[in-house]
Amino acid sequence: GFATQVPQFAGLLGLSAPLEMAVESALRSNFVPVLIDAIFVVFIITFVLGILNTALSYGGFKARRRGGRIEVERGLISRQSRGVAITRVQSVEITQGFIRRLIGYGQLKLLTIDSMTPEQQQNAAQIPTGLVVHPFVKMDRIDGILAQLLPEFDERPQPSEYKTLPKVAFRRVVNRHTVLTAIPYAVFALVATIVLQVIPTPPAFDPFTGWIIALLWTILVLIIIGRSIGAIFWYKNAAYSYNKTMLLIRQGFYGRVTTIIPRNKIQWARTHQNPIQKMSKVANITAVTAAGVTGTKTTLRDLDAEEASAYLDWVRPHKGSQNPEA
Repeated sequence: GFATQVPQFAGLLGLSAPLEMAVESALRSNFVPVLIDAIFVVFIITFVLGILNTALSYGGFKARRRGGRIEVERGLISRQSRGVAITRVQSVEITQGFIRRLIGYGQLKLLTIDSMTPEQQQNAAQIPTGLVVHPFVKMDRIDGILAQLLPEFDERPQPSEYKTLPKVAFRRVVNRHTVLTAIPYAVFALVATIVLQVIPTPPAFDPFTGWIIALLWTILVLIIIGRSIGAIFWYKNAAYSYNKTMLLIRQGFYGRVTTIIPRNKIQWARTHQNPIQKMSKVANITAVTAAGVTGTKTTLRDLDAEEASAYLDWVRPHKGSQNPEA
């Protein structure tokens, strides 16, 4: 098993025999299972607290359209009411965290033009942006809710029209999300391992030395595994589409965020290539709307370069358009 190979790896690192034995002993012990159990318990507690917070914040939730406004009421302990004019809605955002995606639920939110008083700007991080029209909705109900509240978005691209990214995008997200993250930590773990060998420690501390080294390298393995899985999910999640009036961008690692932007709400758009992307014939696309206080930027990485160029052509105003805002 892996534990039996520890002395060989330690020898390559130049570790002394006693330290090799300490590392091997730590890995043969219950240290790793206990660490995994602790992470699992923390995850469960965090998840339960998140559910309780959502229940208190969004209990008694109601959303309706009244004329040219969408109004939302929510809260069990403290009742809140918010509304927004349809003309201020810049885009629709459908968000699924990891757990919500597993059970087929998501959050439906409108990104709107917001403003803040000087007092609010001091606590900008605590001020909610946009308008959540449903915090926990089954995904197959979203089309019906949008049809009632925002029929203006009925012409959005459908799943059959989504385009995926080229295969080179997968290689790039693995490099970007996994390799570039793991290398600095691997260097840190290697340096820490060597330092623990060189610096004399009290005999009473010797049993813990192996545990510390095992912890460092276990974390590295978990980082590589976790971020590699995230990279796979990102590539499978990433998609885009646009038609005559709407742009749709979908992306995310363990979760998924789908953003739907009317073409006439895009204030600024661009494509971007760094030298490596240019060699790989891919490019990023960006759409900026007036949502929020200072605008909201949505970017999708590593489209085929020709597709990215076509997106920019699509955003440009067209002569003879019947839509004065286009």
